[in-house]
Amino acid sequence: MYRYRRMIVGMNLNEKDPVLVREAARLAELGGSEKIVYLHVLSAQEIPEKISKEYPQLLSPFHELAEERIKKTVLENSSESDIFECRIREGLPIKVILEEVKALDADIVLLGRNYSHKRSNKKLTENIARKAPCSVFIVPSESHYRKIKNIMVASDGSSHSKSALEEAILLAKSLRLESVSCLTVYHVPMGYHSTGKSYEEFAEIMLANAKLEFKELTEGLDVGGIDIKPVFELDEHVEKGILSAVNRESVDILIVGARGRSTGASILLGSVTEHLIGNINIPLLAVKNKSAGVDFFEAMLDVLMTGN
Repeated sequence: MYRYRRMIVGMNLNEKDPVLVREAARLAELGGSEKIVYLHVLSAQEIPEKISKEYPQLLSPFHELAEERIKKTVLENSSESDIFECRIREGLPIKVILEEVKALDADIVLLGRNYSHKRSNKKLTENIARKAPCSVFIVPSESHYRKIKNIMVASDGSSHSKSALEEAILLAKSLRLESVSCLTVYHVPMGYHSTGKSYEEFAEIMLANAKLEFKELTEGLDVGGIDIKPVFELDEHVEKGILSAVNRESVDILIVGARGRSTGASILLGSVTEHLIGNINIPLLAVKNKSAGVDFFEAMLDVLMTGN
């Protein structure tokens, strides 16, 4: 792997941080990372804004305690102790994280998704995944650090899916795995009966089309000895089909290509990926092309900065 030279890890200062640190260490080792920034954004509720402005010295203990806890967690759970940095900041979390992504020119952001606390954590995770101009790795709170044996890519046949598959191949090579699963969820369109064919007959037609799309997706792909195993799932709802296949196939990590809603907003995620972020119980890697949507990201970050 080579894509993740600069990494930001969002730390929540809770019992799930060690899993995030171990995942970051694994990516760093596989990808030859040069720098890992462990970032914690102090909640505005800890000290009211007016009070913190009038008495800035009050923030010092929070900074020191947070940094001490992060360093302890990193040193206990990672061997990458020579390339990490702790940053403690105050402000709106989404704004701060995106500012740090820009400042570091980050290649990936690692975030924990924790639903056992406030819903704001869920919303923050989805917003960062949607708006960050780089790849985003989401680790659910119920996920445990484990050896990656089964990688699955959810594909829709697009160029974004091809990027995700290429990423999966690189990861598989780094982990010395033999194969990667490539999932296509297909469905029978409404109005199939107007063709004179039964549901089952048209399901076969759609399956044949899904197989053709898989062939086109993998044609000319440099697999480097990695076996790409196709998986086809019949379901009217793409999200449900993906989650069903992930559970049935005992997948350890799901990789998706983050596709844009329009050319001008190519760093945005699609609704399927957003649904997966909110419901999947294994790590999810949303792969983005950093060169796409940079102007849009700059404009969006400017809005966050100015509040206009």
